[in-house]
Amino acid sequence: MRVSIVELSGEMLDLDVESTASVQELHRAAQAMHGRGPHLKLVFCGQVLSPTSTLAESGVEAGALITLVAIPQPLYVLTASDDRTAKLWNIKNGTCIQTLQEAGQCRSAAFSGDGTSVLTASRCAAKLWSIENGLCIQTFAGHGDQVTSATFSGDGTSVLTSSLDSTAKLWSIESGACIQTFVHERGVVLAALSGDSGSVLTASLDNTARVWSIESGA
Repeated sequence: MRVSIVELSGEMLDLDVESTASVQELHRAAQAMHGRGPHLKLVFCGQVLSPTSTLAESGVEAGALITLVAIPQPLYVLTASDDRTAKLWNIKNGTCIQTLQEAGQCRSAAFSGDGTSVLTASRCAAKLWSIENGLCIQTFAGHGDQVTSATFSGDGTSVLTSSLDSTAKLWSIESGACIQTFVHERGVVLAALSGDSGSVLTASLDNTARVWSIESGA
């Protein structure tokens, strides 16, 4: 079905989507349309759409006109802790806005580019959380040991993790499936994506740093 996202300025983006698609997918399209910066909200029939819902659940049908509202980004700080939580804090008054409960020590936490979600690394998995309601949206499970870092790709469609199981892995945000695995001789403590998301840099306890091709995994 086709839906339209329109800014208050009048600029419009037409999208062909399935009714089972998530609102989060529309958020990514809206981010590409508007660019990084403000906090983006999608409004339909006077209601703000929840990123964790599907279009069908939100009542969005073919021909729907969805309004994109850009709000100045609130000043937040995100922390990760060995107490098994990541916390979102208001930088103005120091109050905790949201607590994300992990199963093990939380080794890293990062904001998504559109500011609607948080990525955490803990135990043998990374998780994607909604900032709005604190619920887990997606789990990236498949490592055999502690996940040491997790980061978003520049286009917001994939996640890169590193682990003490001697691997780094690239994952699809939409499906949660592993796209590529990069193998070291010992634990990987950090992994980062290049600006064009075409290659991966890893740092390992085997005393090497390596650059990998995402396409080939070599």
